Amino acid sequence: KTAYEMPKWLEFRRVLFRSGKLLQTFSGSEHIFKSMSLDPSGNRAITGYSSPSNDLRGTYNLELVYWDFLANNKKTLATSKSFVECCNLDPDQNMALFFPSTTKPFSLNLTTGEQNDVFENLTGKVKCLQLNQGRSRIIFGCKDGTVRLFEKIN
Repeated sequence: KTAYEMPKWLEFRRVLFRSGKLLQTFSGSEHIFKSMSLDPSGNRAITGYSSPSNDLRGTYNLELVYWDFLANNKKTLATSKSFVECCNLDPDQNMALFFPSTTKPFSLNLTTGEQNDVFENLTGKVKCLQLNQGRSRIIFGCKDGTVRLFEKIN
């Protein structure tokens, strides 16, 4: 960018991020969000978060939470033994994927609560994930710096 273009670009960036409208706020500042995923409609989300427990050891309650912004409520789906590095919500399949930092990744049925181990070869390795729009491929960013692409097998 030229010296003339740079201030204009920075001003555009400031305006762009200043102009968002807050729609809803849930929970409080005592929660530490490690990962979250918003569904394509923007009406539902899942989060892997922690909150301080009431014991003297300084441990955390690690909860996997489903947020429904249309109904204005949240529901704890399950708890985790380790922090969740990343997660993904698939509303079409009524399923969520969770990748804890030290335990096996799993899928969670949002209706029944049933958990199934998935991608066991990536236990403790995944830092982030993204699915394509058709949900036929999933890409993982791993802690070792690799990027791994998987295709859904029918």
